[in-house]
Amino acid sequence: MRLFSLLLSISGRQRASSHLSGLLGAALLAATTGCSASSPEDDFPAGANQPVQTPGKPFAAKLRFDTAHDCAMRYHWQDFRGETLSEPATLPLNRDVTLNSVEGASGYLGLVLTTDCPDLDDEAGFAAGRRELGFAMLSSPPRSLRAHGADSPFGMVHGLLDDEWLGPWIKTLTWHTTDAKWWRFEMERRRASGFIELPMISGQFWDSDDSRPITEAKLDALASRAADYFKAWPDGRYWELGLEENLEPRFRQPYYWKNLEAKAAALRKAANKHAPGTKFIYQIANLEISDIEAFAASDAARQFDILSLHPYAWPDFPSPDQWLEDYLAQVRSVLQSHGLTLPIWFTEVGAPHHGNGPGLFFGYPDTQAHVTGLTRYQAVNYMLKIHAIALHAGVQKLFWYNYRDRGVGNDYAENFFGTIDYWGYPRPVRVAYARMLSCLDGFHASDRLTPGRDVVAYRFSRNGGSAMLVWKRSAGASRVRLSRLGIDNADEVWIGDPMGGRFIADGGRLRIGEEPVWIATGSAIADCRLDGR
Repeated sequence: MRLFSLLLSISGRQRASSHLSGLLGAALLAATTGCSASSPEDDFPAGANQPVQTPGKPFAAKLRFDTAHDCAMRYHWQDFRGETLSEPATLPLNRDVTLNSVEGASGYLGLVLTTDCPDLDDEAGFAAGRRELGFAMLSSPPRSLRAHGADSPFGMVHGLLDDEWLGPWIKTLTWHTTDAKWWRFEMERRRASGFIELPMISGQFWDSDDSRPITEAKLDALASRAADYFKAWPDGRYWELGLEENLEPRFRQPYYWKNLEAKAAALRKAANKHAPGTKFIYQIANLEISDIEAFAASDAARQFDILSLHPYAWPDFPSPDQWLEDYLAQVRSVLQSHGLTLPIWFTEVGAPHHGNGPGLFFGYPDTQAHVTGLTRYQAVNYMLKIHAIALHAGVQKLFWYNYRDRGVGNDYAENFFGTIDYWGYPRPVRVAYARMLSCLDGFHASDRLTPGRDVVAYRFSRNGGSAMLVWKRSAGASRVRLSRLGIDNADEVWIGDPMGGRFIADGGRLRIGEEPVWIATGSAIADCRLDGR
């Protein structure tokens, strides 16, 4: 039995708001907690629903670490780049301790704990004696967030319904998660919170032995079950069929495409009867163009309305500006060569945070497949770039994977895709995601600029304003004139980092590195700035 426990409470000038679950973790219960992460909404740790801290205002964190070992704990505060904001200090054990946060923080604060206590392992969220507890510093979300409904491009896999800082699209259900008799209730519950669910048909009834033709009896059973869901919620306009089947052996079996065509046709008939206008989505995971070619060449492709890509850049996750535009161009070329004009969505995309200590294995222990993983800071840059590039390339929806870590186990990459950790503490990418939604939801991709050598700018516009992300595609920094971005000296402009920290253009020139910089003009300034200044 573990002797370690931690209770953390937060005080200060907190905003009395709705729950905003996950943006500010508040209580880590006994380290023996080990509930499944398969249903984030149900499994969220008790006490994890806390108001967001007011930007720029200090707050107090009350902690207690109990251990029977003769060991030590130290702490310091740091920003989203990993830069230290306070001197390291000793944290007493076996009694309540109150820590005051640093002054003037906005966006994100990390409380870094280091210890030699032997009972503080991955079950307690530590990796090689280190853990970072994240805190989000955000004001109220703009009223426009989620106001654009189905037109919005922003989605989150396993998004929590209490979280105000999400776009309207979420993925939390398959047709096996909830019986058809409860389907309308679940859909209406999401709509009441401003969300649109993208459900999936997979698993039992859908799966088939593709070494042989599918039987009529199996097609009838599939269509009958689907009809119950279509009738329960005919307003559900989108369904995904199958789950990353190109990663399965049956994708190469002789009857895979014929059976897929038959299953999709049977579901189309049921949908036309009970939920007219329903659109079907097919998924392809990885970056193999040959799998796109196989899909596009099949008759089954004509049964689908949307192609979903899951562009995980295994195993190293290089910066998206090194590969994403070329990949999407190849995908469109293949589709067009087969006469297909399918819209492209990303119904999953993301990258794992490195979960283990320096020099320790991280990836897939069963196969010893190593995965590089990203630092907290790298994940911020990766997420922003993949959205800017994809939206400019015509990708209609992006569902970020994942809202919350799946579990504990520092060597297993699948556990560390979350914008918040397993216990509910936000990572910097969670704050950067919230700011991105505030800046871009309701905007449309306009022009892509190259204002300097190896510098790119992706502009998004709406009447009366624009927001753009600017960064350098290679190491080092460049000075860029705002005039090269179409910004006149007389224009009102706001420039900020991914957390909302203010940038200054010195003499009309801006220092640009690999970290994306926000530049907002006109009506976009208030939503991008978020701090009320």
